[in-house]
Amino acid sequence: MKKNGSEKYSQAAKDLIRRKALDQGSNRYDSVVQAVTAAMHRIELEIKGNGGVYPSNGGGLTLNELLRRSDVGLKTLFGPKYKEGFKREVVDPWLEKIKTSAVTSRREAAKSAIKRASEWREMYDDLLQSHRKSELDLQEARRRLAEAERHLVTYKRENDELKVALSEATGGKVVRLSKPARP
Repeated sequence: MKKNGSEKYSQAAKDLIRRKALDQGSNRYDSVVQAVTAAMHRIELEIKGNGGVYPSNGGGLTLNELLRRSDVGLKTLFGPKYKEGFKREVVDPWLEKIKTSAVTSRREAAKSAIKRASEWREMYDDLLQSHRKSELDLQEARRRLAEAERHLVTYKRENDELKVALSEATGGKVVRLSKPARP
């Protein structure tokens, strides 16, 4: 004779199965909470490192994006165990805080990208102008150096000619010039 489902197991076995099922549920809850909070932390770091803009998903940060990033099913946080506790008390306030402090919509991200590109272009143009000015200053310095070197060669040649003329005028004798008296 076959036993039906409720008669197959003893009460002790049923209690053990029930306890293990509850433990597995608790472990799953803990792993979901840990995965979602880790994803929240990673997202905060990415936003901070990207100038206040969420860098993934075209800049759109939603609950679905958070769950995708945490490898949790889309319906998980809507279950009775999560919906009233973890989702309402942790996830929803976090999303609101992030949305008010960072650019998390696709439209805002596009505007922010255009603004940042404009700022970078302006910095680039300023650097380019500074570089051009520096190049002109360098060319002017090189021109003045070449002119000074030409004068130096001329002065050395004149100095040598004056030494020879002085030597011929004094008959090769070295004459010490006296220092003028100071007033």
